[in-house]
Amino acid sequence: MQMPIGAPFQYINGCLIDWPSRTPVHQFVLGHICTIIANYGNETENKGGFVIGPIEVVLDTQSSFQPDFAYVAASRAKIVKDYIYGAPDLVVEVLWEKNAYYDLRPQKRYL
Repeated sequence: MQMPIGAPFQYINGCLIDWPSRTPVHQFVLGHICTIIANYGNETENKGGFVIGPIEVVLDTQSSFQPDFAYVAASRAKIVKDYIYGAPDLVVEVLWEKNAYYDLRPQKRYL
């Protein structure tokens, strides 16, 4: 199945899943989490890179996700191109009632 990368849905196990827009509360929580992680990275002089989503993470031909936050260690920077191709070292999903069903089930198989 061909679909444009970056579309407002995710491709999970070969199924197209409509993904709702994030709410302000969701984004405030995500911003707080990202600040904590960025501060930790600065304190430890971590050379990896992080991105605040949605960012396309392509795991295989059947699954493409858009996590809220992704971190890739400097040693694995080669997986970051126009999108992230492969599993990041850390992924954060802020759960809320509109996405919890999908975030708690199929994605964890890739951890």
